[in-house]
Amino acid sequence: MIHDLLRNRIYTGQITFRGEHFKGLHEAIVTEDLFEKVQKRLDQSARDPYATYEDSPLLLLGLTRCGFCDAQLTTYFPGRKKSGPSYYYYQCTTNSKSGPRRCQSRNLPARELERFTEQLALHTAKDQGFFDAVVAK
Repeated sequence: MIHDLLRNRIYTGQITFRGEHFKGLHEAIVTEDLFEKVQKRLDQSARDPYATYEDSPLLLLGLTRCGFCDAQLTTYFPGRKKSGPSYYYYQCTTNSKSGPRRCQSRNLPARELERFTEQLALHTAKDQGFFDAVVAK
């Protein structure tokens, strides 16, 4: 219901008839600019709703891709404990949407992947030959 409400142009003072938009007789309660921003955000979420979780503690979210199927990796956490640390993972969106039979990747522990990425970045910055090889690849 909320999705339909957010997609409805009637709140911009327009009516839609046979796919065309016309100025309505009623006043707009939402600006056209705001409506278009919402449409872009909804379109982005429709492409990959699992990769837009902005409050995620994962540093590489939106930057990492599955090595098997090239889908984006998303946030996965098996549950939050009331006391003690939460364990976060990166998960292939193909697996999260369609199940593990569609892609053979496994969940990656977030801390390990982020630590590896930090070490790789440090090593790359320190060693010019390695930096050149990474850039060339």
